Amino acid sequence: MISKRKFIQIILVSVAMILILISIASATPFAYITNIASNNISIIDTATHNIVANVSVGTNPYGIAVTPDGTEKYM
Repeated sequence: MISKRKFIQIILVSVAMILILISIASATPFAYITNIASNNISIIDTATHNIVANVSVGTNPYGIAVTPDGTEKYM
């Protein structure tokens, strides 16, 4: 069971990641969203707003960085 404080932290991190990804959405065709509860990353096509893949990455992914050219992703 996730505590209320941990849940709020997850929500705040998710919102921050969404805002960051929105700001760079025009630079890359995909957004990468970490899902702490399900231990994966959702890859979203920013043109269609559809999830194109969910990639398992291990326990508690917290964030992801993408190089400006979109060729490298780091957690």
